[in-house]
Amino acid sequence: MKIFNAILAGVLIPVVSTFASQYLEDRQVAEKLLAEKKPAEALEVFVKLADTYAAVPSQKTDALEQACLIALQFKQYDRALDLAGKIPEPAVSKACQMRVLEAKRDWRQIITSFKSEDISIWPENQADIGFYFRGLAYARLGDQAQAISDLEKAAENGADGDNEIFKGRALCELGVIYTSLKEYQKAIDAYGNAQNSRIKGTFMLFNAIISRAALFSKLGKYEEALEELNKIDLAALSTGAWKSGVLRAYGDIYEAKGDKKQALEKYTEAISVTNAPPSDLAALKKKLEIVNP
Repeated sequence: MKIFNAILAGVLIPVVSTFASQYLEDRQVAEKLLAEKKPAEALEVFVKLADTYAAVPSQKTDALEQACLIALQFKQYDRALDLAGKIPEPAVSKACQMRVLEAKRDWRQIITSFKSEDISIWPENQADIGFYFRGLAYARLGDQAQAISDLEKAAENGADGDNEIFKGRALCELGVIYTSLKEYQKAIDAYGNAQNSRIKGTFMLFNAIISRAALFSKLGKYEEALEELNKIDLAALSTGAWKSGVLRAYGDIYEAKGDKKQALEKYTEAISVTNAPPSDLAALKKKLEIVNP
């Protein structure tokens, strides 16, 4: 099966192997435009493909899904929603609508539209998306019980392959919720399991490692916390927020451990990182004042 490798909305969209050869040939025109960094033109090609192959639901679904996700990249929310609504396969249509509403941070509309939706009957590769976005909406609206219910399903049922990133996202979100509920071991487990999903190579991996290390430190397990942070190759992070963030995390652990010398060293190193965000620098200055009054 040929895979279309353009990353749209953080997800890899596969080409279904049963598509007719003519559709696949025509689809390659849009793929080529995307490879040439011409997404606006690719969007229009996908829209035309949806019309051309309107008689074949699976092909129309694929073309409109691609068009919807490209429109979403351009923050053309109204157009993206319109395209999503025209997708003939119900689960794909609803999952795309959720993606757009999530991008708009319209959490309440996600719940209004999909609260009663039986996502469990969706095809697996769409169900993990649906459970994730609905769970995320519940979390943002403060309904932790419903959020946990949906996010656990997304984590448990996350499809292998291209959509597995939603499993990792769900686990990271569960880590946040369990931490707020002071269920620290569950949070540690969630962040640990997230690291084994397809969040590798994304900012979520760093977040999962740093968050898990902080939880070990909170429980007084300082060696485990340091070992967790050691998973990150600092040498590969030459500048920016993540390097300053990781160094600050080291400093926080040493400070909690009572090792002010090591904490001072890490905070000082963090504050000197090129392109560290201003908010990080302000927080680090306060940390330096505490450990080196």
